[in-house]
Parts: sequence; C-alpha cells; structure tokens
Amino acid sequence: MLQVKEIKVEMKKHANPVLNQMARLLALKVGKIEKSIKEAKLHMREEANTWFERGLVQACQDPNGTSRAIEYYKKAVQCDVEHYPSIYNLACCYEVQGKLRETKKWLLRLIDVKASFSPAYTALTRVCMDLGEYEEAAKLIQRGIDSLNMSGKLSINCLHPELIVSKNENCGAEKPQTIENSFSER
Repeated sequence: MLQVKEIKVEMKKHANPVLNQMARLLALKVGKIEKSIKEAKLHMREEANTWFERGLVQACQDPNGTSRAIEYYKKAVQCDVEHYPSIYNLACCYEVQGKLRETKKWLLRLIDVKASFSPAYTALTRVCMDLGEYEEAAKLIQRGIDSLNMSGKLSINCLHPELIVSKNENCGAEKPQTIENSFSER
C-alpha cells in the first residue's frame, strides 16, 4: 500500500505544480483510508470482544453449554481472526466435549496467531500425548521453547503430568497445567 511519506517524497521530485497538487490530494486520500482501516479494525476487535464475553457467560452459566459457547467464540474469530482468547476458548470447549482432533486444530491455529502464548503449547503438547502422538508432542515442546525463548517469555512449566520442562527457576508449578486451569490462572 502506498504510504503518505512516499507520496511526499515523490512530490519533492517533481517541479510540475499540477503533479504536486495531485500528489497532495492523493496523500490526503491515502491518509483518510489508513485512518478508516484503523477504525474498522478497532470496531471489529470490539465486536470480537463482545462475542468472546458472550461465550464466557454461556460457558460459566451452563456447564453443558459448550456448543453454544463454541458458536459465540467462532463469531468472535470471524470478527477478528487473531482474537487469541476466543481461539483458545474454542480449543477448551472442544476438549471438554472430548473432541481432541478439533482441540488440536484450534491450538495449532492459536500458536500460528500468537506464538508467545505459552498455555497453547502446554495444552497442545498434552492433547498430542493423549492422542498418542508422542513424537509430535516432543517437537511441540521444542517449538514452544524456541518460540518463547525468542520472545523472552519462556514460561512453559508442566506440559503433561509425565513431562516437565523448566528453563527458568521461577516457572515451577505446583500442579500440572491443564487446558482448563491454565486459562483460569491468566
């Protein structure tokens, strides 16, 4: 996308007043478009938050209401494809329903959206192990360590009751992380 700064540089190159006037008008329009895009993104983020909150209310009011909560979280993700709390909660709901493949799908999407979100690695590794995918679980542990190391947010502690990974002294956990309690502790 053409940036306002690029247009101003182009204006200085041309001595033609007509071209300069056209460049100024274009710069104004580009600036307005960029502002409109930012406003639209903000509106969609707010809309996603509304659907996310509805999903939380549904999940809290009715322990058997995960199907309805899933609908709300999916609407949030439709509004904002990077709304990682909704993506994470979708995975939580699918796990509660026992749909581990669907859980895995959403957790993989989550780490693509927000690689520094350590509970995603914790949950995904555990789900892979529950599915008997031990080699993939080991790869995910390493991927999580690498990703979180690069972001400076390494805090993977208990990935599964049988697997404990701790690179910092301050990340020891008293109980194994589960997809349910890792969200409630945030």
